[in-house]
Amino acid sequence: CILAIGSDTCASIQYFIDNDCAAVATAPSEIAERLSELQDTPALLGIYAEKAWQSGKAHHERSVMQENLLADLKNAIGE
Repeated sequence: CILAIGSDTCASIQYFIDNDCAAVATAPSEIAERLSELQDTPALLGIYAEKAWQSGKAHHERSVMQENLLADLKNAIGE
């Protein structure tokens, strides 16, 4: 499980929010709230861990990234 702390204007924090794959605190006052939620609902640890794994596979697996790069390059040259 990931506890991401930072401004929602930061791309990495927004990534976690958009993909719902981490407990996110975007203000100092939210840190204790997120930790309490994780403590009170232990199942969230597994849920966020699985979502993070799936998000990583979907967006960062080598073959996916290579396919996306190739598609972008072909698009750039007009194929």
